[in-house]
Amino acid sequence: AKKVKKPKITKNTSNSPQKLNEPIKKKKPTKKAVKKQPVNVLFNTTPKNLLNGELLPSTAFTPQKASKEATQDLLQRFKKLVTAPNYGKQGFEVSLVEDNAYKWHIKLNGFEVGTQVHQDLFMYESTRPGRDHILLEVIFQSDFPHSPPFMRVVFPRFHQYTGHITIGGSICVLELTRSGWNKDIQLEPLIVMIRNLLTEGSALIDMDNAFNDYSEAEAREAFVRV
Repeated sequence: AKKVKKPKITKNTSNSPQKLNEPIKKKKPTKKAVKKQPVNVLFNTTPKNLLNGELLPSTAFTPQKASKEATQDLLQRFKKLVTAPNYGKQGFEVSLVEDNAYKWHIKLNGFEVGTQVHQDLFMYESTRPGRDHILLEVIFQSDFPHSPPFMRVVFPRFHQYTGHITIGGSICVLELTRSGWNKDIQLEPLIVMIRNLLTEGSALIDMDNAFNDYSEAEAREAFVRV
């Protein structure tokens, strides 16, 4: 007599009946979707994907007539500045204003002890805590680099024509005019030059107007008059 093989019985953990010799189906573990958090490696006002070579977020402001090439060129210049090995050691820091590639803030700080600017800033900060620097605003045109940016002081207010600053706060140098602008100029040496001119031109902070910052409108008006 032939031996009859007994069928293998597998355990049934479900409520439904199980057939003989039916293998148990193992459930595949479900992978939880991990949401990648954007990392801001520079400032709170820096585009989050700037270092990856991407452009500004779609919600960011850019001039209506600005081209993609102009925007990309500005972001590359910004990236070059903030990723330079000596960044922060030359007395300035840059940031974008509300993720706007065409509007930058520049903090000028670390002036040499004994200079007029250093002494004035020490007195100014005692009146306006936290303001241990000079804040510049740079506004680039939509056709940059074919036209110069507009540069002005936001604070503090200076005495007229000291440190190459107009009565409205605009920076008065040949390099920022249409006749003196060079589209190939690098922004780092331009910023360093402006910073040095404030020291060499003995810029004097107007302590009587410590609470009166410059406006863009008065800066542009003063620039046109010059």
